[in-house]
Amino acid sequence: MSNKNFYSNSPNIEFGVIDTILTERAKSLFSDIPASDLDLLVSLAWEIWYKKGRRSKSDPLLLRSLITSLATGNGTLMISDSLYKSVTSYAVLGLQGTPPRPMSDHLKHLGTTEVRGFQQLARKLCTKVAPFAMKREMERQNYVSVFVDRTGIEMKGEMLEKARKSYDGKEYWLQCAFIGDLWVSGCLYKGGVHVDKGWRKQLEKDVAPLLSASDSVWVRADNPYYNRDFVNYCNEKGWDYSVSVPHATWKDPLLEQIERLPASAWTDLDKKRTERAAIVTHRPTGWQRKHSYVVVRTVVEKGQPLMFPHDSLILVSRDDLSAEELLLRHRGKQKLNNVLKGPLQDLDLHKSPCHRLFINQAYYAFAQLAQALLSVVEYELLP
Repeated sequence: MSNKNFYSNSPNIEFGVIDTILTERAKSLFSDIPASDLDLLVSLAWEIWYKKGRRSKSDPLLLRSLITSLATGNGTLMISDSLYKSVTSYAVLGLQGTPPRPMSDHLKHLGTTEVRGFQQLARKLCTKVAPFAMKREMERQNYVSVFVDRTGIEMKGEMLEKARKSYDGKEYWLQCAFIGDLWVSGCLYKGGVHVDKGWRKQLEKDVAPLLSASDSVWVRADNPYYNRDFVNYCNEKGWDYSVSVPHATWKDPLLEQIERLPASAWTDLDKKRTERAAIVTHRPTGWQRKHSYVVVRTVVEKGQPLMFPHDSLILVSRDDLSAEELLLRHRGKQKLNNVLKGPLQDLDLHKSPCHRLFINQAYYAFAQLAQALLSVVEYELLP
């Protein structure tokens, strides 16, 4: 790792591996190492703030404290404000001076230009971290897995800009993409938008450039992405893919075909014979050609045989792999209970902290920076 650091008075720290649970302050040390190595602090100070000519020199310290707080699992503005009050933390992180106002007051003075700058910074950091993630993916499974997903972000209160009602309250909409478990793209939209809003722009701008060096990509997606345009885009890029098939309107033509399959077409997926799989082909209305589908039939659930077996279907790009291998690749998106849930839980992002939409967008850009820094720690410092 490089010794470069924006803050000149940072002490030298040696790292090792122990079994003891670290305190939150101790964990903050790890996020500082890749930050300095990747010139994150220089970017925060000069690209976003100083060249605007109207910000305090202490503003980068506030941003650093927020990112550090998010990276150590303290996703609240109150705890971010408390970071600089710790003499030990300040010395270890090499911070100087005292922030003149709390983080919440600082955020409300952001403008849309600065928010776009933070999003660009997150994109730039991911271009440096993505090769590590792709290398590990190839070592693990000989292909680079990409996962696209979306989720509603809970909102509480009345004065929330552009939030919309959902079935359980108000929400914004967060659209994400991952390479392995690295969060390479995140777009926070107002509530009430379509569930797959902005996927093409997101893949083209944030994901495709990172994958240009790889000729073995597997895109995993849930049923909102089962549409002709998404499949055609993956084909154009030369990416393999697997996409869950949604509601009955799409399933019915396939289910009719499945009922005619002979017993020899099915393969048991486990020794207890709770699931079996088969492969069929089908051309959806308006699509250019036939595609392969993996059919997974569940016959036993929670130890009880089902009176009516349940069939789930997955659109796949390959017809030269077994049903077992295709299912294994698709279900890889569920590891760790879905990679999207990692940042949401670890960085406490289930609820947006601010009232204005574009400020919340900046907050989630900070969270993406924190997740990338944690990934660098995992790739570079841990065994």
